Amino acid sequence: MNNNILTKIQNYHDIDEHQKIIDLINQLNSDDLNYELTSLLARAYSNLGSFDKSISLLLSVREEGEYDDLWYSRLAHNNLLNEEFVIAKGLFLNALEINPKNQRVKELLSVCYYLIGKDLCDNNKCDEGLVELYNSLEHASCKVKIYLEIAEVFISLHQYEDALPCLKNVISVEPDNLLACINLAFVYYNCSKFNEALTFYEHAIELDSMVGYHYYNKGRCLFHLSRYEDAVDSYTSAIEIVPTVSDFYFEKGKALVLLNRNVESLICLEKAIEIDPTQISCYYLKSMAQYLLNRYEESLESLNTIIELDSNIFIVYVSKAEILIALEEYNKALECYDIAMSIDPYNETVADSREELLAIIED
Repeated sequence: MNNNILTKIQNYHDIDEHQKIIDLINQLNSDDLNYELTSLLARAYSNLGSFDKSISLLLSVREEGEYDDLWYSRLAHNNLLNEEFVIAKGLFLNALEINPKNQRVKELLSVCYYLIGKDLCDNNKCDEGLVELYNSLEHASCKVKIYLEIAEVFISLHQYEDALPCLKNVISVEPDNLLACINLAFVYYNCSKFNEALTFYEHAIELDSMVGYHYYNKGRCLFHLSRYEDAVDSYTSAIEIVPTVSDFYFEKGKALVLLNRNVESLICLEKAIEIDPTQISCYYLKSMAQYLLNRYEESLESLNTIIELDSNIFIVYVSKAEILIALEEYNKALECYDIAMSIDPYNETVADSREELLAIIED
């Protein structure tokens, strides 16, 4: 009878009729419910998502199962699906002790290590989390996802040099992995390796040309390489794709100032301010462009707007003093130097400039 039942169970299992397996086994007398049938019943409940019921059935035959790697594996798998990752890890390790060559168990153990490690890192326990993630690598056949996770942990910790080997491992397996390209570019950028960063941002654009931030970040690399014309072109591409990001216009405006294209720069900065009226850096760069165009009164207005937003920025008062000196409004300039000195009392450069201005006033 058992052979006939086992054949039916296997046939039902092959066509995913798990409820029929449960109904069939539950029709049997309790005396017929041996270790094998109980394990198969547990498997059927697990396949229907009843993990607690499956665990309970497996634990009811613990004495017979403690030397069976399949019993440990099934119990572990239920706990994994029940999000009891630590318990599942221990059970998978028990299964491997009995059958060290079981590749499926190794893969599932890797998943446990990965999920435990990710959870620890998400809860700011990165040292412990990284240990689990590296353990995950040891048992996984496909390591790309794990390397990416480890790299992102290192990036979050600003340990960019540690992130590099992980990302290079991903690229060696999947040269067109977009996330790895973006992260590699980001890491190189933060290591001030702008040529290398540029290469990967350009590859990211090849992989997905409709992401504005790829062009924006490419522009930042070009800017650091003093390739300002190319940077402007890259920022322009970013704006064409996403015309609503203030930073895109600001960075383009910054490159234009360095190219002495100050009128064009002002157009960009006005657009940046229109999108984000609180962005102090835009007003400051706008003031600089206006100053370079000898539009001193307008430059002062931009600096006064910054002071309205934040009255404690040292450089704003220094810049304002310099413009007022150009306008020969020496007493107002002196007031600005005094405010600057109250913010940074030990700034020798400003102290010297103040003394020179006093000499002019006294004359």
